[in-house]
Amino acid sequence: MLKKRGALTIIFFLVLVSARADEIDSLVDQEKADTDRWMSEPGELPPVYRFGLPGSVEVYSTAADKGNSDNALCTGAEFDELIGLTRGNPEDPQTEVNLKLPRVREAMERMCLIRPGDSLTAVGWGWRKEVVVGDFSIRREKPACQDDQAYSLWGNLIEALPEAPVFFTTVPGLDASTFSFRLAGDLAAVSLDAPALKALGGQMKFLEDYEIHGFEAGFPNCDKLIKVERKHVNLEDSSLPNAGLYWQKGDEVGRIWEERVDAERGSGHIKIEGLLDFNSDGFIDLLISGDRFNCPYQILFLGQADGFEPVALPNKRCSC
Repeated sequence: MLKKRGALTIIFFLVLVSARADEIDSLVDQEKADTDRWMSEPGELPPVYRFGLPGSVEVYSTAADKGNSDNALCTGAEFDELIGLTRGNPEDPQTEVNLKLPRVREAMERMCLIRPGDSLTAVGWGWRKEVVVGDFSIRREKPACQDDQAYSLWGNLIEALPEAPVFFTTVPGLDASTFSFRLAGDLAAVSLDAPALKALGGQMKFLEDYEIHGFEAGFPNCDKLIKVERKHVNLEDSSLPNAGLYWQKGDEVGRIWEERVDAERGSGHIKIEGLLDFNSDGFIDLLISGDRFNCPYQILFLGQADGFEPVALPNKRCSC
């Protein structure tokens, strides 16, 4: 009788262990299914422009994206929460976001639109390539302001690029192909005729105080680019243009961008990086760099039928 009872106990224990193992397997399978479902759910990303590296794209940075909803893939990232949920060390230079954990996925879904499997277009000088985000990491960065978080969120690409692109974008309809472009050093210098100088004088005063440079563009929306730079800066010039960039089409001249004189905080400067028809619409686009109050930035201008229209790039603040 005792042997029979012992055998029954062993059988019951084995059944219990087997049921527990089945329950664990079921939970693991359910967890994997939830992860796969979350990662494969279709979603349409808004058209934005982001900076990045050959193997990753910066998705969110407080210094660049705080209060900038027009160029955002995240409404805000609570980095302390993400690092805590993923069991990372806040002092580490980089923390991998563990998307296998349900609470981490919930936090990411609450904060950001982008998910693993989403694609972007990498745009370089003369080339486009579709890239796919595989996972995410949090990287430490120096905050610009006291209340900024000292982190940024990056999407790591499944396949790294051979070189860093000019920018990444989610603008739809861009295939992987080449397009026409000209770097600043390849733009031929040209002189301005009297009608062009007269039209430029209608855009800004005291042309005699500036060095004027013309560059051949030769596209439907822009015949020439005109860059002006102040010859000498005096205290009484404060708030007047220190540098300016203009487009010319026929006898018409229009303003693209200006930087002002500021003797106290630092006068602004402008540099042409190049022309590129990255969206292949036949209108040349323009990329410039510059600085304002000694803080560097880049701006992309989309070519229009007449002139250019600026779009937001995630430039980081240098101060509060």
